[in-house]
Amino acid sequence: MNDELVQKFCEEHMVALQKQLKDIYTIETPEVLNDQDESTINVNDKLSEYRFMEAVYASIEQSDQQEGEVYHQYQSALDQLRAKKTFLLELKEEIEEKNEADIVNIKIMINAFQKEM
Repeated sequence: MNDELVQKFCEEHMVALQKQLKDIYTIETPEVLNDQDESTINVNDKLSEYRFMEAVYASIEQSDQQEGEVYHQYQSALDQLRAKKTFLLELKEEIEEKNEADIVNIKIMINAFQKEM
């Protein structure tokens, strides 16, 4: 096989495997996250979003001024966000236990195709 065909072959398989992996982590939006307008969420994507938001909101905790309306607003948002993040981490763990073999095999195959490129 020439290099271009190998590249295309590997890319096609990697795209399909990455979609499978994404689908494993995509679920119906849980009631706990009822503030979301989405009917489904990807647990990994949502956790990334929550980690970013937590890093920003957590700035309020390092403040020497831990009082006032703004402080309480963002501290409350941070507390709610952390509860949602904990819920999603537990859900992710369940997903990974249920789909362990597929997740491991998908990652093995993605790595194998990457090495061939």
